[in-house]
Amino acid sequence: MIINNKFTENGPPKEFDYDGYPDGIDDPKITDYLVSRDFGHVWKNGFQLKVEDGTWYEVYFKDRAHEDGSECDKALNAKEKKLTQLISSLYKRSDLGLFALYGQITFYVSDKEELLDEDLLLSSFEQINSNQKEVLDKLKNLHKAITKEASLNQKGIAKKAEKAEIVKDDGIHPDKAKIIAKCKESIFGLRDAPDELKADIEVVMAALTAFDGHGGGAIQWASDELKVNREVVMVAVMNEDYNLGQYHVLEFVSDEFKADKELVIAAVTNKNEYGYGALQYASDELKADKEVVMAAVKVWGQALEHVSEEMKADKEVVMAAVKEYGYALEHASDELKADKEVVMAAIENNSYALEHTTDELRADKEVVMAAVENDNNNGYALSEVSDELKADKEVVMAAVQTNGRALEHASDELRADKEVVMAAVKENGYALSYAHEKLQDDDDLISAGGEV
Repeated sequence: MIINNKFTENGPPKEFDYDGYPDGIDDPKITDYLVSRDFGHVWKNGFQLKVEDGTWYEVYFKDRAHEDGSECDKALNAKEKKLTQLISSLYKRSDLGLFALYGQITFYVSDKEELLDEDLLLSSFEQINSNQKEVLDKLKNLHKAITKEASLNQKGIAKKAEKAEIVKDDGIHPDKAKIIAKCKESIFGLRDAPDELKADIEVVMAALTAFDGHGGGAIQWASDELKVNREVVMVAVMNEDYNLGQYHVLEFVSDEFKADKELVIAAVTNKNEYGYGALQYASDELKADKEVVMAAVKVWGQALEHVSEEMKADKEVVMAAVKEYGYALEHASDELKADKEVVMAAIENNSYALEHTTDELRADKEVVMAAVENDNNNGYALSEVSDELKADKEVVMAAVQTNGRALEHASDELRADKEVVMAAVKENGYALSYAHEKLQDDDDLISAGGEV
């Protein structure tokens, strides 16, 4: 394909041959080039590997690059997210999914490539925080030119439109501009479009990237041809937002893509609301893949619900899940629900998690004290502890001092203990309604509760 008088590849994505190159991308010669070009402000180091028909590159970001395979703590900012989406759609032979997780980009440049060379990608990331508009406009124009050229090559679609006599002499559907505008205004814009435009890559891309990057669910209404286009699906995944229509992209794509590790990781680490549900549509193999599962539960602990039984019994996985979302303990194996270390981590995040542990640990004073002291659920944690500890004054005092309404779940004896009730009403005046009836009219307690 020729764009701006320069050749660019337009074939399917290229995958790195780990069998042929077991040492990976390991030549560090690009490091000096990276550091010198920006005085060490952006790039930490980089590696390259010359193969038969091109070159693989692997580069790492300064202050973001992972150490020993661990994930970086620095989240994408809005500029970087927009840039990554654009770059991903341009560099189809690339793996940019690792950028958000590890501060790493792996990409391939063909020897024939003239348009999308390594300098374009590297300079785009260097300049995004200083020349945002210039960088994004340049890439958007390239993307527009490439997708326009690609759409012109869709001979089958053109023939179908021509037979239906709905295409103007210039080859553009008369309603195309109107439909694109509608896609930007409504999540259902693509649903209501003519079939010919559901197969138009420019229209579909407009729908997927609408609403400031939250229109990915519109993929369900794209043509079957575009649903098997990996570039289109990746854009949809990167722009998914379950809140907007309550759709998960992986629900509507082929089994091949549900088993595509890069796509699935991108889907399950999407930080838009309810992104954890995407994992339920991944292949069984990937639900049992520890790298995929760890990526998912570190972002969305609730994703533990959708992993394999083996992963639900993996302590490292469950610990990561409950630290992110304590209530995920509900989906752990029975063995790990009885693991004190796991339960302590869960209730530190969410005291409600106490509901899903064993009777033995609900009677463990250390566990219970941790739960009631971290109770942010209207005193509910105390309701889940053993009867013995509901009658333990130290436990109940800790509970009502954290949330006075916990008094509701204390033993009858302690609900009649003025010291306990006083602590409760000082924290929450409404707690007086849970005190023993003989204390309901106590002037001291009424006065203390009225001051809250």
